[in-house]
Amino acid sequence: MPVYSSDTPIKDVLGDTFVKEIASSIAPVKRRGRPPGSKNKPKAPPSREEAVEAFVPSSPENKAPVTMDTPAAVGAPSAPPRERLQDNGYQEQWEDLRRAIDLICILRAPPGSRELPNYDPLLGPYRWQFYMRRVTLTPKYLSFIGNYFWALYGERFKRNNFQVAGVEAGAVPIILAIIIIGKSLGFNVNGFTIRKERKKYGLCNLIEGHVIPNLPVVIVDDLTSPDHATMWHAINSIRDIAVPFYGSVFAVVFKGRKEMKRPIPTSRGPLTIENIYTVENFNLEQTPPVSTRVPSQQR
Repeated sequence: MPVYSSDTPIKDVLGDTFVKEIASSIAPVKRRGRPPGSKNKPKAPPSREEAVEAFVPSSPENKAPVTMDTPAAVGAPSAPPRERLQDNGYQEQWEDLRRAIDLICILRAPPGSRELPNYDPLLGPYRWQFYMRRVTLTPKYLSFIGNYFWALYGERFKRNNFQVAGVEAGAVPIILAIIIIGKSLGFNVNGFTIRKERKKYGLCNLIEGHVIPNLPVVIVDDLTSPDHATMWHAINSIRDIAVPFYGSVFAVVFKGRKEMKRPIPTSRGPLTIENIYTVENFNLEQTPPVSTRVPSQQR
């Protein structure tokens, strides 16, 4: 499986076919109408439904009825990504991303500090907090996350197609990496995002993008846990539009220890949490370097 870096040519990441599609879309548009001397009528432009269908092909899985009893776990277990990426510098990239998260993505406050207020005041302020945008918006780290996802989900996608979704804004770059790298690997996966709050004007929509009816969803995020409010917002939003779950969720970091991992219970079945790291992979109590001290993040 290819592993890309920020220096990889764009055509190697996206694929020649996709690059040609982009080139053709920005090429000078030919004038429409009948060719000189032609007696045929000009072809009518496709309807909106036809355009959507052409962009996101339907599949047999899309036709199944959805009920509250629809089983969620349709994805079968897969080989560990560590084994699949071993020949492509996996260990070095895994450690490189781990070190970056440890050094620049964890905000640490000293004992007694109130610089990181908790969403629940009764629980007291946080001692540490993850800030993942510094790696999920960096090309080489985002590329590794996308390749890790497909090492884990590639064979499953071949057996049972799915679409990916997540809550803005943390999940957005991860969804894009999964879609673009998936395209280069031959996986035509659909994705959509979920707003934190319903839009108050215009379409007043909560969902951004195209949702394929009846096609199971893998929820993705940069961080998660069974009690994570953002994950539950995604679960409830997807349940409300009557789209089934795939049976698992994917996150870069599980905010807990390995022994704390447990499936997320839902009315459509449990959702297994799959992740790249747990908190055991980081030093949460070390003296914070200047780049991760709390005040510098709040200015």
